[in-house]
Amino acid sequence: MRDRPSKTETTNADVIPILENRLERLGRFKEYVFEREKLAVEAEARSFSLPSVDATDKLLRYEAHFDRQLYRAMDELERLQRRRKGENLPPPLNVNLGRRSVGLFCETKPRGRLISVAGRLILTKPN
Repeated sequence: MRDRPSKTETTNADVIPILENRLERLGRFKEYVFEREKLAVEAEARSFSLPSVDATDKLLRYEAHFDRQLYRAMDELERLQRRRKGENLPPPLNVNLGRRSVGLFCETKPRGRLISVAGRLILTKPN
């Protein structure tokens, strides 16, 4: 004689799909959290392999220094090759427009200042 489900059975039948949906979402969220934690641990481990800020600054300075040395050596090699071929070359002109030694003629051994007088550049004697 029971054709129709009772009120409790109806509510249970409605609640079960909702709970299954929430459990599925919770499972996906757990996977997401686990992956995020795994990535965070990997990132932290990689950060330990990087040099400190001071060491990185030193490395960058050394790299810039070696670049300047390389270009100086290449320029000198080119001048020597051209002299060997018999070309008449003027003496090299090195002007540094760097931040620390603006206006100095040589970046490693300042010998004077470049000044402009009547539209001409003149190298003054050192003090």
